[in-house]
Amino acid sequence: MNMRMALSAAAVALVVVAQPTLARDVIQYDFTLDAQRSGVDLAVDAGAQTTGTLIGDFDVNTNPTGTRTKPGLFGSFGAEENVAVDLQLGLNLGGRVNTRSSGAFRFALDPQAGTVTTSGYAVDLLAGGSANLPLTISLLTDSFRTRNPSSTYIGGIPIDLPIGDVTLMRLTATQIDGPSVGVLTPLGGNEYDFAAVFSVEIDAAFDLLGNEFILPPTPFPFGFQGRLTLNGGSAELMSLDAIDLSQVTNPDLALPQFPFDLPTILPPGDTAHVLFDLLLSEVSLSMNGTYQTYANGTLVPAPGAAGLLLLGLGGVAGRRRRR
Repeated sequence: MNMRMALSAAAVALVVVAQPTLARDVIQYDFTLDAQRSGVDLAVDAGAQTTGTLIGDFDVNTNPTGTRTKPGLFGSFGAEENVAVDLQLGLNLGGRVNTRSSGAFRFALDPQAGTVTTSGYAVDLLAGGSANLPLTISLLTDSFRTRNPSSTYIGGIPIDLPIGDVTLMRLTATQIDGPSVGVLTPLGGNEYDFAAVFSVEIDAAFDLLGNEFILPPTPFPFGFQGRLTLNGGSAELMSLDAIDLSQVTNPDLALPQFPFDLPTILPPGDTAHVLFDLLLSEVSLSMNGTYQTYANGTLVPAPGAAGLLLLGLGGVAGRRRRR
């Protein structure tokens, strides 16, 4: 077979292979969020309950002037005694998060069947940024004393400590139930309404006093509906959805030890330096608000790829004939 015949055979084969793709009913688009126009406006309320101990940061070798602790209100307190104190620690952070969002997903559209299938939905609700939320810590301990500084803490009385802002460093939503089929409704011309519900996993992490804490990933049902405009090789999507999520989990997770500056009580006005060793027993997370999506889609596979290849083959054949 000469070169011209080989090229012709390749072109025919390409057309034959391409035809089922061009004729199929399902049309796929890969969408990317427009981070300048997409975003969330949420009221966030997150809480955590922990149990564990606190102990002074004293160390006879490395920190001999550090804080020492001992349970009880009376009795001896040796010069090098540093004894852990049982405690319960509750954290609550809440406030408004108003940020941009970024991410991507794929839609498979079947206009004849009236379905839209969502897959690979993965969105960063902070678009790589962060948000600050006020934090309050509630501390409940047995009675104990400290040295360096000297103070007394009466047990059984919750102590609320307004810490200031906590930085929410990560808040993502990732589809976890595989491709999910929703409803596609034609509006005429090249416009469609869509509605889908699928499960996402919310992953959140925040910075508390220089320490990173990661909340256990939490599954939520997620509603996604809006309007699609198809423009051949491209598509536009607009959506405004309500978010109303609430979940409580019991992770029983040991947290890494972290330091904490504890205000003195009797007398007030000083700071005891202690170390917390905690077990995370309960986590609650609720988010209420709206999520706005603007996304641009690209046809899968990219339009014109087969035609460009055929043109390229024709050009090669033409050059062969002119030689």
